[in-house]
Amino acid sequence: MTKWTPDLAGRSGPAYKALADAIAEAITNGTLPTGSRLPTHRDLAWTLGVTVTTITRGYQEAQRRGLVDGAVGRGTFVRGSESLGQPPVMDNRYAVSLPIADGAIDMSLNFPTLTRQAGLLAETLTAVARDTDLARFLTYGPDAGLLEHRVAGAAWLARLGVAVPPERVILTSGGQQAMVATMMAVCRTGDCVLMEELTFPGGKAAAQSLGLRPHGLPMDAEGIIPAALDDACRIHSPTILYTIPTQQNPTARIMSVARREAIVEVARRHRLFILEDDIYGHLMDSPLPTLASMAPERTIYMTSCSKSMAPGLRVGFTAAPPDLVPRIAAGVRVMSWMVPPLMGEIARRWIEGGGADLLVADLRATAARRRALADDILGSAVAYQAARECYHLWTRLPPGWSASAFVEQARRAGVILQTPDVFAVGRCTIDDHVRLCMGTEQSEARYTEGLHRLARVLEEGHTGAVAVM
Repeated sequence: MTKWTPDLAGRSGPAYKALADAIAEAITNGTLPTGSRLPTHRDLAWTLGVTVTTITRGYQEAQRRGLVDGAVGRGTFVRGSESLGQPPVMDNRYAVSLPIADGAIDMSLNFPTLTRQAGLLAETLTAVARDTDLARFLTYGPDAGLLEHRVAGAAWLARLGVAVPPERVILTSGGQQAMVATMMAVCRTGDCVLMEELTFPGGKAAAQSLGLRPHGLPMDAEGIIPAALDDACRIHSPTILYTIPTQQNPTARIMSVARREAIVEVARRHRLFILEDDIYGHLMDSPLPTLASMAPERTIYMTSCSKSMAPGLRVGFTAAPPDLVPRIAAGVRVMSWMVPPLMGEIARRWIEGGGADLLVADLRATAARRRALADDILGSAVAYQAARECYHLWTRLPPGWSASAFVEQARRAGVILQTPDVFAVGRCTIDDHVRLCMGTEQSEARYTEGLHRLARVLEEGHTGAVAVM
């Protein structure tokens, strides 16, 4: 911890803003170099003779200005002089890249596999072509989507445990647009957005693109720790919590009912909005109650056909409290005016005609089969925390391996993986896990060969059991 005592004498304005000014000045003149850990709230309050609340507000103001990052249980750290006056920078390391080298097997991105989608699409487009009113798919429509598409969306959400009328459903261009539109609706520039300390990179990117401050929350085997959420609410005054309660990405953890109830209780007490990303809810054999069903007045619920039907079907369904529906729909209008009506019509016909249910059954069966292949090829000592029907495995590497070394050695063996830092929020560091995605490769033969290559990497680089969590 840095032994730094700011001089607030003679500074104008409230004490907490004077503290933030002093932090900025110390960063500029080099007194607080990048990475410095500031004194604890309590210690600095005692030194300066002010309240702990004053220090908390001062650190919050410094974080709002982009000067520092805070992590519950770890402290507040200086971001560095290069951050002064600079706009938020999005981490784009997770962006879908150009086609990988010939022969390389991709296990880096969390895609569902394609089974009967192409045939189903051909049948659907043939049926659409016989429609007597094709013009309605070729003109501007409502920003929240055509009514018949919102009706289908409400029916799909009901299967996932969210019972809302169609007027509370907004169509979005996938889950990513839902995240951005929701944050636009409830946040202002500089607001704090809470999320798991390891999370889907698109969630971080959504917050950063709007000038918001992502803050990572510690997790245990069930996900977000309620006490950490409570602390973060008191210290950072966040606006919204973005969370993936079911088959969390990347850790594959699942919140129990009791944990969900505890999260909702904290959110209600602090008047915190919840953005529930249920992108993998369709994979559950026995779905758990959604946060939206527990706290409908505080929760914005989102899911997408991209993970439950086909990646290229960019139709998401978002359910929100009534007063937020027009505000989220306005965000959709700003970004794309509306979801293309033809996309919405394909999703509607698949949902109402039973095609969506067939696809979900296919995807669950494929996930289970590929999980079984991972069990067999990676060895009998492998242990998973993930549900059997899951698209990814959060893999703990054997002792002696670092994630960066393993990813590089896997690349040399012809398997593409992501290093775990792309999932980390704030100062969360993890270097002993990698995420293994089971659906990126459409060919099961190539997927199987990828597992064999990884098994050889582990065998050649380390002798011992592999633990996959």
